[in-house]
Amino acid sequence: MSPWRDHLIPPGDVLGDHAEVPSLSYLLEAFVPWQAERWPQLKASRAALADVEQRPLQVGSRSIMVQFNPGRTVNSTAKVDAASIQRRRCFLCADHLPPEEMGLPFGPDLVILANPFPILGMHLVIAHRMHRPQDAGVALDGLLDLAGATEGTLTVIYNGPRSGASAPDHLHLQAVASGILPEEVHALAALARGRVPGELLFELEDLKVWSDASSGRWIVGFVGSRETVGGAARVVIEALDQGDPEGAAEAAEPPLNLVATAGRPGEVVLLLFPRGAHRPACYFADEPHRRVVSPGAIDMAGVVVTVRQEDYARLRPEDLVEIFAEVSRPEASALIRDVLVRRLTDV
Repeated sequence: MSPWRDHLIPPGDVLGDHAEVPSLSYLLEAFVPWQAERWPQLKASRAALADVEQRPLQVGSRSIMVQFNPGRTVNSTAKVDAASIQRRRCFLCADHLPPEEMGLPFGPDLVILANPFPILGMHLVIAHRMHRPQDAGVALDGLLDLAGATEGTLTVIYNGPRSGASAPDHLHLQAVASGILPEEVHALAALARGRVPGELLFELEDLKVWSDASSGRWIVGFVGSRETVGGAARVVIEALDQGDPEGAAEAAEPPLNLVATAGRPGEVVLLLFPRGAHRPACYFADEPHRRVVSPGAIDMAGVVVTVRQEDYARLRPEDLVEIFAEVSRPEASALIRDVLVRRLTDV
């Protein structure tokens, strides 16, 4: 008997009267408030979002939103070394979920849950039904499938085991409402004007790949069909893995973050952030120079979360450039272009 049996809710129960589900997006919009009414922890954390402070910073050519959200302290300060992970219970396994926490199945392997520590009003966790480690190669299919299935209403993200995942031992994705993450908004706006938001690296009939150095970050972007984007992303991830300075001993993939959403009908847009470090030097500095900023995909995509009032107040544009540069991994665009040409031109 599956341990998830007691934590899966039929869609009709969420919508009432077993109504027909018009779309997955409609169902998820109803699911989060439905779950909040039945789970006090989630209801309290969603109410606390009303007190979250935000301010924009212009960082180079980009607008970055800095958020003060003390509710994310557990995530931002999580110990993710192997010994600490081994000592704690996995909070994404069905056996360890609170009895009030319910989920919606997505495909044969994934369960959509409401995030009890939200950054934004719509913030979901998509957990694998089995306890297995974060793996971008395995997660990529679910990430692109969910982005396509929600037709541009959700942005789906992946944090690697060395790149912001607070549960690196349990395969999972996250999702937030589309149109909020600044880097996603920037990319979609450029694509809508018929341009890629950076240097075009590679192009096929149904695929474009670009690179962009923005605000200290290095971004590889993809737009095209679900199949071509997935294939090209795997090629790039493999190329990054071969040049990973830390090697494969600590993790089975290069450190990275992924952000995906649907573009025009039949298209998906994927942003890949190659990472060089999990946390910046200021995270480990002594006071008053310490800044508790632990970037994951949401931060890299332009919403930087702080959990201390003093960090929120003190962060300046030049601080963010330094933080992004320290946790990013600069690469020669020519390397990615050559790998894509070699691997995909004759496919």
